[in-house]
Amino acid sequence: MISTYWNIGRRIVEEEQHGKERAEYGKELIKMLAVELTHEFGNGFSERYLRAFRQFYLVIPNYEIWKSRFPNLLWTHIYKSLRVGDETAIIHVTGTGE
Repeated sequence: MISTYWNIGRRIVEEEQHGKERAEYGKELIKMLAVELTHEFGNGFSERYLRAFRQFYLVIPNYEIWKSRFPNLLWTHIYKSLRVGDETAIIHVTGTGE
């Protein structure tokens, strides 16, 4: 599931936002995707989670590095780290900074 969440975040950033910090149409993108994904796949794709998936990708853009360093972490561990609100702290906690 973590790979799926990371890939959703990647898609939001790279395909929908064209690599920019935010999409031209802002919050509407996340809202539309949340409705679409929830309709197609069920619960677990709220706007809050989609923002977390996007942040996960932005903080750790190389999934192979993440996967090799923390293969046993669950989404709850990652999600709690992302909620810290300080990217420097997130990088320190996750060990993705060099």
